[in-house]
Amino acid sequence: EKVVVAREFDREVKVQLEYISNLAERDLDWKQDLKLKLLQSMMNFSIMQEMRFNSIENEGIYSIKVVCNFDKDRLINEVYVEFGASPEDVEQLIKAAKQFMRSFKNNGADVELLERFKLERVDYLEREKYHRGDTSKMIYDYYKYGTSWPRGGLEQRQAYIRSISPRDIEILAKRLLKGNPLEFKMLPAKRIH
Repeated sequence: EKVVVAREFDREVKVQLEYISNLAERDLDWKQDLKLKLLQSMMNFSIMQEMRFNSIENEGIYSIKVVCNFDKDRLINEVYVEFGASPEDVEQLIKAAKQFMRSFKNNGADVELLERFKLERVDYLEREKYHRGDTSKMIYDYYKYGTSWPRGGLEQRQAYIRSISPRDIEILAKRLLKGNPLEFKMLPAKRIH
């Protein structure tokens, strides 16, 4: 995949902070997949709120996102934070992003936020049952990777989502976000005159 960036943004530093952890057999299970999607949604929303909308110090950032690798072929668990910023703001923003991830890992999930995202995920599954995309993916994963299949189908997955506790999310976050992240920076090209 090749991304071509518009010329007006070619002065930004692109940053990726990548948290890597060992992949366990349970990480490929449908239940872990649902928890991971909830964790990603919560972190993605929360980091954008804290670093983009609620912070005067971090005004140099336009968008920021947290991404989890859901690929069944992955060899490791990957959670990464991506953003772009001007060169003069980038170090302070990296520090703030790391602090956010540490805080999320150590303080656990906000109960109200978790409930909101659980409802959204349950509603999403309900809407997707008419499109069959989610079911097709599960069938593919079942035959290609031998992943388990929820015996109760949609209802079992929705019931499982409703049962996920803040403690479940906290345990997952602590396991996936341990250690310091790898830092990748793509610097803007230097102008030659």
